Amino acid sequence: MLNLSLTTLLKQVSLFADLDRDEAADVSRRLRRVVFEPGQRVFAQGDPSDGMYVIERGEFVVLATRAGTDERVVLAELGPGAILGELSLIDGSPRSATVETVSMGSGYVLSQEAFADLRASGSFAAPKIVLQLARTLEQRKRVTEQRLRALIDAGDAKASLASREVRELFGRLLKG
Repeated sequence: MLNLSLTTLLKQVSLFADLDRDEAADVSRRLRRVVFEPGQRVFAQGDPSDGMYVIERGEFVVLATRAGTDERVVLAELGPGAILGELSLIDGSPRSATVETVSMGSGYVLSQEAFADLRASGSFAAPKIVLQLARTLEQRKRVTEQRLRALIDAGDAKASLASREVRELFGRLLKG
């Protein structure tokens, strides 16, 4: 029997919203529950990726370290229903940011191995998740393009210094 609170959580997460009951059950059987203490590091920038996390409770902060410094920059603050490290299901690249808890937290991990098992099982859940990941990436790309356009159009001093690099990055984004 599918845990009602887990079923509710999965339906609140856009990545799983299109799954039917059986597909949600296929996913939930592969999830492992995790609990985090306040201030605990979930993973660090540069760590090997191990899977995707679904936040059930608590507040989490996503941090990046500026190149060549120890300065940490807050990229996002996330709570219940958010996902962390979802791209690890596709590319397995090292973590691009650090995630730490602000408060006591809990959630679930879908490991890369569990996702590979889900794909191999023939469940329609896996292609639906991949399709939603593609939609998420496209949405993020569009937001990044808009921000880069605004930066270039603003013409401030910092943008002017890096304008060549910004234009090159922008060009790569537009090429896909």
